[in-house]
Amino acid sequence: MVSNRRDGDRLRGSVVIDAALGLGKTTAAQRYARSFHLREYRRHGPTTEEGHQRLPVAWVPLTAGVTLKALNQKILAVLRPPRTPSGSPPRGWGRWQRTA
Repeated sequence: MVSNRRDGDRLRGSVVIDAALGLGKTTAAQRYARSFHLREYRRHGPTTEEGHQRLPVAWVPLTAGVTLKALNQKILAVLRPPRTPSGSPPRGWGRWQRTA
């Protein structure tokens, strides 16, 4: 799960935590995510070589029975850049920024 390699012919690691209420599932996940996030910041810094914000961990709260579509929408809501009232990204924002 710690690896961030993207191999097209391999599955990425993942973890599912299932247990009764009140046993610390959320606490354990948050502590692991925080330690991983801080370790990545120490190792690589808070920005990429291109100057973009490094986001090694994104917390996406889910409800029971979430669909794949709803999961993808929640992930996009976390990673999506801020929008202007027109719905377009702000001028000069990230990947939409034109380079000379």
